[in-house]
Amino acid sequence: MKDPNEINVVDAIIEKSAFNIAQQWDTYFLEGLKRKGFEFDNPLDAQYFVKANCKCAEDLKGNRTYYVKGIPFFHFKPSNTMDIDRDFSKPDIVFTASIGEYSYL
Repeated sequence: MKDPNEINVVDAIIEKSAFNIAQQWDTYFLEGLKRKGFEFDNPLDAQYFVKANCKCAEDLKGNRTYYVKGIPFFHFKPSNTMDIDRDFSKPDIVFTASIGEYSYL
């Protein structure tokens, strides 16, 4: 049986990684809107705007195209596998992961 402290460390890494990925996703998404001329002073304004004006279309392969007011602005191609790199040469263990590819339209 695993040491409970090891499980807590793994849970913490997963939680922090998920949070970082969500933050980065928001950054990419908002940059796509900015490139189409939509900028926001605060996250709440952005949230209301996205709910009212943005849509997503997904193809059969799972690729997603995001639209603002009917205009495509962001494309996401998810990865079928999560690539994880570990770097044990540094004092802290560093993991990097890729969940897919994106492009601005």
